[in-house]
Amino acid sequence: MDTKENIQQTFVRQYAQKDYAMMTIKDLCAAIPIARTTFYTYYDNLDDLKTEIEDNLIMGLLNVVNEIADGDIEKMIFAEFLDATQLNIGVMLA
Repeated sequence: MDTKENIQQTFVRQYAQKDYAMMTIKDLCAAIPIARTTFYTYYDNLDDLKTEIEDNLIMGLLNVVNEIADGDIEKMIFAEFLDATQLNIGVMLA
């Protein structure tokens, strides 16, 4: 897992456990652990990070819906769908 993915996954875990208003970049970075300057290499703030995670989730769901709508359901691999769901379960539950 690269640093950006690690930031996203740690954010999702924390987001599922505490109120977003109580989250801080300092706490997020300490949990990974990375320096805050590393966080700022990828994101401007927590809102930027949250927006990217939400956008990625929505795009993944839209891709699944489009494949179904196009009649390509036979081509969908069920394991890939499960993997995508498991990777984003924290976002869906939060």
